[in-house]
Amino acid sequence: MKQHKSQIRPWAKPPKNAKRVYKGRVYSVYQFPQKMYDGRVVTYETVWRPASVNIVATVGRKLLVTRERQPGIRGWYWGLPGGRARYGETPLQGAKRELREETGCVSRDWKLLSTERAWSVTRWMSCWYLARNCRRVAAQSTHPNEIVRVVEVDLEEFLARTLSWTGSILTDFAEMKHDRRMRDAFAREVFGVPVAG
Repeated sequence: MKQHKSQIRPWAKPPKNAKRVYKGRVYSVYQFPQKMYDGRVVTYETVWRPASVNIVATVGRKLLVTRERQPGIRGWYWGLPGGRARYGETPLQGAKRELREETGCVSRDWKLLSTERAWSVTRWMSCWYLARNCRRVAAQSTHPNEIVRVVEVDLEEFLARTLSWTGSILTDFAEMKHDRRMRDAFAREVFGVPVAG
C-alpha cells in the first residue's frame, strides 16, 4: 500500500484566532480576521465539523463491509463501518465507537492508515483506520436514521465492493484489484499473511 498521511493534522481545526459564532449538532461556524494583500483586514468565515472515520475491520481472514440504507439516499449501498466523530471525541475514539455501534465488534489492534483533508470553506478530515482481529461483544446499536447490515467478505469481494468509492486510499484498493504485489502487501498488513491463490 502507498504511504498516506498518517498523522492527525492541525489543518482540520479552525484557525487559532477564530471565534465560534454558531454550533449545531454537526457543524460549527467560525469567524476570524484575515489580512488582505493590500493591508486591509476583513472577516472571513469557515465551517468546521468533526472528522469522518472509516474502518477496515477484520474478523479472522474476513473483512467487514456494510450494506446500508439511510434517509435521503436512494436505495441500498455498500460501505465500511464508520461515521463521524462527535464533538469532544478524537477520531480514534469515534472510530472505536462507530465500529461497536454498527457491528457490535471491538478490537485491541488499531492502526491509522490514512488521513485526507477536505479543504474549502468547510474544514474537516477523513481518517481511515485498520481494526484487526475484531470480536463481537454486543448487538448492533445503530441510529434510527440508518439500517446497517454487516457482511463478512474475503479480500477479492472487499476490493470489488470498494471500486465505486472515492478517496486516495480507495484508489489503492482499486489498483490492488489488478496488482498482485499491492494486494499481497495489503493482505500482510490486515491479516499478517498474503492471500493464497
